[in-house]
Amino acid sequence: MKSALLASLAAIVGVAMIGGGIYGLVKGDDDDKTPASVSIPTPSVPTTPTTPTLPDISPSAGECDKAAERDPRLAKLDDLKLQRAGDETGTVDSDLICNGSTIVLIVRMSGLKATKTTKYFAWLSKSGDRVEQVGTLIGSDGRGFGSVTIGPDVDTTRYDELLLTRVPFAEQEERPRKVVFRARL
Repeated sequence: MKSALLASLAAIVGVAMIGGGIYGLVKGDDDDKTPASVSIPTPSVPTTPTTPTLPDISPSAGECDKAAERDPRLAKLDDLKLQRAGDETGTVDSDLICNGSTIVLIVRMSGLKATKTTKYFAWLSKSGDRVEQVGTLIGSDGRGFGSVTIGPDVDTTRYDELLLTRVPFAEQEERPRKVVFRARL
């Protein structure tokens, strides 16, 4: 049931994004074919972007059994509490979704130090020596949203914590550099 709800929610968000893109293309067309006397109504747009709010999601009994077979810690990641690292501010909320042996953490961040558009990478780590990237989140105006997906091809037993790092939006990173949040698995 939750999978169908989340799939429907993702479809609605996707349709809204496509509609926004089409609106941008139409609105951004500056050809001279439109007479100056014609006014096109402009929809009101909120001045402050908002982070999507989702209902609190928790796996139902038995939903994470397949994931727990490969690593018992995975079934216990619902509402994982990531702690701030360094001089970071804010909080991170997460909800677990299990789909067979694949798990997805929906992550919402608020009160963040970074106010410009920023990228956050999610990493599984073993004492900083062994790392594997498992997600990307986007942040702006001190908030962020995204997901961490850990499929059956990832041997989570090799790692002991989840890290979130922050980089400027246009940058990539091969290894975690600036850890801003962390949690033990």
